[in-house]
Amino acid sequence: MNRFKLINNSKNTLITMSITGLSQLKTDHVKNVILLVILALYHVNLNAATFCVTSNAEFQNALSIAENNGEDNLIKVRQGEFILTNELVFEANSDNDLEISGGWSFFFGNLCGIQSSKNPYLTVLNGNSLTRILRIIPTKFMDIKISYLTFTNGFIDANSQSGFYGAGIYIFSDNSSDITAYEGNVTILHNVFMFNEAVNSSAFHTTGNKIVFQNNLIYANHSINSGAISLVSRENSTGIYFINNTVVENTSQGTSTSLTGGLRLFSGELASGYIANNIFWDNDALDLHVSGNGFFYIYNNDIGTESYGNIARTELQNISQNPLFAPGMLNFKPQSNSPLVNAGRHPIPQPFPPLPFQHNWILSEIDLAENSRIEATIVDIGAYEYTDLIYINGFE
Repeated sequence: MNRFKLINNSKNTLITMSITGLSQLKTDHVKNVILLVILALYHVNLNAATFCVTSNAEFQNALSIAENNGEDNLIKVRQGEFILTNELVFEANSDNDLEISGGWSFFFGNLCGIQSSKNPYLTVLNGNSLTRILRIIPTKFMDIKISYLTFTNGFIDANSQSGFYGAGIYIFSDNSSDITAYEGNVTILHNVFMFNEAVNSSAFHTTGNKIVFQNNLIYANHSINSGAISLVSRENSTGIYFINNTVVENTSQGTSTSLTGGLRLFSGELASGYIANNIFWDNDALDLHVSGNGFFYIYNNDIGTESYGNIARTELQNISQNPLFAPGMLNFKPQSNSPLVNAGRHPIPQPFPPLPFQHNWILSEIDLAENSRIEATIVDIGAYEYTDLIYINGFE
C-alpha cells in the first residue's frame, strides 16, 4: 500500500495518510486535505501577508514592503546563513503586527513551505562584525515577534547615526521619549545571540508594554559600557516576563558601580517583572541588574551576582551555584549532576480568568535544542533541558 507522510519534527508527530483508492477522489479535494493538515500543524496565519526570504536583498525588500502594506506581516527566513553588509531596517507606518521566524525550508514547490526545524543555529543572521543586524522602528501599538534565529557578529559603535544600542536587535520608537512612545508587545522566543558588540545592550534592546523573552541563549556578547540585554517596560504597562534563558559569559569594559555584563531590566511605575528559571552566570561585573518602580517576582534562577537596589520584590528558590554545563563547544545543556536539573518553576493553574500577572505565563513546549521542555517531572533552569542525548556545537 502506498503511503504519504508529513513529519513535524518539533512535535515529534507523524501523520500518515493512506492514498490507496485516492484515484476515486478529486485532485482538488486531496490538495485541500493536505493543506488543512499543514495549517493545523504549523498554525499558519492566513490573515498575514507572508514573505519567504532566501537572501539579504529579499529580506530587506520584504521588510520595506511590510512597512507600508497595511497588513499583519509574517517573514519566513529560509535555513542558511545571511552575511550582512548593512543592517536590516523596518520602519513601520501602521499598527499592523510583524513576525519574523527562522527554520523554513522547501516543501511542495514552496521555498519556505515548511518550518522543518526550530533549531536557531540553522538560520543565522551574521553582521560580519561590520553592522547591526536588525533595527525595528515600531508604531505605537504594533506587536513584534521574533523566533528561531541566531544573531551573531553584530556591531555598532558610538559613531552610529541610528543609536548605539542592540547590535543584534534594536527595537526603538522614533520618538524623543522612547519609554512612553511604544506601547506594543514584544515576544522573543528560541533565539541565540552571540558575539555581538555595541556601546550598550550589546545583543538586544527594547521597550514595550508586554515583553516576553523566553528560551534564548545570550552568550559572549560585548558592551563598551554595560549590558548584553536591556528590557524597559513603560509606566502603567503589563510588564516583562524573562523566563528560561541562559545568559552567560558576556563582557563589558565599563567602570560604573552598576556595571552589568548580563541583563539590565527596568520596569516603570505600576508595571511588573517576572524573572524565572534563568541562568545568569560568569558575566562581567553584575550578572543581573534590576531597577525601576514596578514590582518584581524573582523565582528559581541561578544567579552569580545581582543588584536590586530598593525595588519592591519577592524572591523564592533562587540559587548561586556553578551550572555544571556538559562538555563541548557551545554546549549549555546541564550535566546529570547539575543543580539546574528539575529546579525550575511551573506556572500555577488558576481557576478563573483574568489571571494575575505572576501566573499569566506558560512554559514552552520545547527547549532550545528542540527537546521536550520538561524531560522529567519538573522543568530545568536555563534554555536547555538535561537529556541523555549528546549535542555538539549546538546541533543535534
